[in-house]
Amino acid sequence: MGERIAGELAHELELREQAGLRRELEGARPGPVDFSSNDYLGLASDPRLAEAAAQAARDHGAGGRASRLLGGGSPLHRACEREMAAWLGAEDALLFPSGYQANAGLLTSLLQRGDVVFSDRLNHASLIDGARLSRARIQVHDHGDLDELARQLEASRSARRRIVLTEGIFSMDGDRSALAELDELCRRFDAGLIVDEAHSVGLLGPEGAGAWAEAGIEGETSLLARVVTGGKSLGVGGAFVVGSRVLCELLVNRARSFIFTTAPPPALAGALLASIPIVRGAETERRAVLERTSRLASRLDLPRP
Repeated sequence: MGERIAGELAHELELREQAGLRRELEGARPGPVDFSSNDYLGLASDPRLAEAAAQAARDHGAGGRASRLLGGGSPLHRACEREMAAWLGAEDALLFPSGYQANAGLLTSLLQRGDVVFSDRLNHASLIDGARLSRARIQVHDHGDLDELARQLEASRSARRRIVLTEGIFSMDGDRSALAELDELCRRFDAGLIVDEAHSVGLLGPEGAGAWAEAGIEGETSLLARVVTGGKSLGVGGAFVVGSRVLCELLVNRARSFIFTTAPPPALAGALLASIPIVRGAETERRAVLERTSRLASRLDLPRP
């Protein structure tokens, strides 16, 4: 690395240090009481998942070997996709290596120049970056402000395609999205809705099927897709885009973050396959997490989840 560039990088780090924004990996591990990770149900260290991962590696090898379109992965990948789709009551699901890649692949496959994407100000970085990569026009509305969103949708009626992005539970503030109202708004303006369920699947809804399932929206809806990460309540890793069969087929053919990457290791798919039924049946653990969260929020005078 040239001395000039090395000096510039060191200066950028120094500026982050002065602003209190510099982070280091050392010391980032949680202590005996975990207030920092997303392992909501404590499954990341569950021996059942560890054994399922080990068995998958013994049966199918340590690595994914290639992109799934080139024969990478294992039969476990398709099996855990079907389990996820059945759990969330959808036609199909597609496994990506991470939630970031899932959102990037989904949004760049559905959107292009001439489209408009509507994003809550507190949406996760992966939704924001996926929207930017799509080259669609981005309209940001204040957090939870459906009136502002309605005005933006009204002003964008001429767009080829309009998609609204939200989270089931917002990752930083921990509040819930008004999904029934968002669905009604999207149907009124003929827009699609994408819900990132990273922090809600496993905790909310019947059998932990997430915020959309909890909302109980029936009949014709605006829902295009849900994104479910495997590294939070499921305790493993990877992420699923969950939706219609035609959507998943489109992603297999268009999502660059799926096509041009090696398949997740069989161990990950095997552990997810073991985790899904455990999470579906974890009613006692779900209740305990939500009760403790509500108790902590009330003592800190914060909105309850």
